[in-house]
Amino acid sequence: EPLRVGYVSGDFHRHPVGFFAAAVIPNHDPARVKAFCYQNHIQEDDVTRQIRSGSTQWRNIARLGDEAAARQIQADGIDVLVDLSGHTGYNRLPLFALRPAPVQATWAGYVGTTGLSAIDWLIANHDHVPVEDEKYYPERIARLPHSYVAYAPPPYAPAVGSLPVSRQGYVTFGCFNNVRKLSRGVIDAWALILDQVPQSRLVLRTNAFGDHGVRRRYQEMFADRGIAGGRISFLGEAQHVDLLASYGNIDIALDTFPYSGGLTTIEALWMGVPVITMPGPTFAGRHSASHLRAAGHPELVAGDVRSYVGLAVALAGDIAQLKSLRSRLRQDMQASGLLDHRAFVAALE
Repeated sequence: EPLRVGYVSGDFHRHPVGFFAAAVIPNHDPARVKAFCYQNHIQEDDVTRQIRSGSTQWRNIARLGDEAAARQIQADGIDVLVDLSGHTGYNRLPLFALRPAPVQATWAGYVGTTGLSAIDWLIANHDHVPVEDEKYYPERIARLPHSYVAYAPPPYAPAVGSLPVSRQGYVTFGCFNNVRKLSRGVIDAWALILDQVPQSRLVLRTNAFGDHGVRRRYQEMFADRGIAGGRISFLGEAQHVDLLASYGNIDIALDTFPYSGGLTTIEALWMGVPVITMPGPTFAGRHSASHLRAAGHPELVAGDVRSYVGLAVALAGDIAQLKSLRSRLRQDMQASGLLDHRAFVAALE
């Protein structure tokens, strides 16, 4: 019989995990896998409907206790139960502790080990968990051959626009990562880049920058490093379609470290914007490097802070290369495991 795989998540909606799940669950081969989804949230939207329509069975367990949910999973005959949350909001890790399935795994929703003996496997790739790091994981590591996740771009994503520097006359860097990822080391590196690329600008966008106090704090951090406030734009919350459209004004995206971007990196690439990254020492810092290598652009992965700054400065000075990347990044993604859903799902199966 087909393998019965249960996916447990509170993020089957417009959320990074939702966009990843939407690329996978509707593309399972029904002759090989029956996909059961256990939704631990009452929120629903277009992404929820896309995932639900592609699943064999959809169950909402948000109002079920762990024991009741475990009985339902056992009644469904699940062979492999996959956690998509880890230690994040709306997780059901206590449910996994009851072992309702003979094989249990974690994937795509967290940034490393769960630390739980009840989780048998962590699904990753070589970028996220090198062989020498396996000793830090109680889970066994199941490695995908190429990309760590697949991506389902929303149908409302705008077309890739023209290169901003060509119409604005100066290079615009950008980062839309969570403000908590903006470490002092990141600010130091960005200040060096802005200093070495005259007249360049930096656009930062995340919900937290809707707050005056947060904006002022980061303005002061850049001012302390000699960067005038007029060179930096702080943008707050936006509708998803507007956030994606904002990449139309960005020439180069700058990733954060030691905690890298994840979906933000994928979205930047989809909108034709190259991302400069420097992998960190942990799973959390390796998302962007994994995505860039999967998309066929390992040249954008830096080995240290000096090369990170050097890559950004060099690319800012190469308008021909920026135009080339702008014109082909979306096509490169479409040809990779990030967007070749059937190939990705076949490897996952």
